[in-house]
Amino acid sequence: MLDRNELRKLQNADISACEPDRLTDLINLNINTNQRITDKTSSFIKLAGNPYLFKVGETVVKVEYEGSKSFVESFASLIRAG
Repeated sequence: MLDRNELRKLQNADISACEPDRLTDLINLNINTNQRITDKTSSFIKLAGNPYLFKVGETVVKVEYEGSKSFVESFASLIRAG
């Protein structure tokens, strides 16, 4: 798992400066849905590279989480909702 500084650096990535061809396409990701949420989160970060900036097909996506929750808590809520 990435530490806070590494996550903050990824979070601050500039969407306008990214190269879409270099972003991970989530369509190509396969994560074991039977894993615990913390393991799914680790797998997602490992496979996606940047959990805040990626693409889905041809669409570039920049994710921002609000509130005081940690990345793992916010991401876990997102996984549960999906």
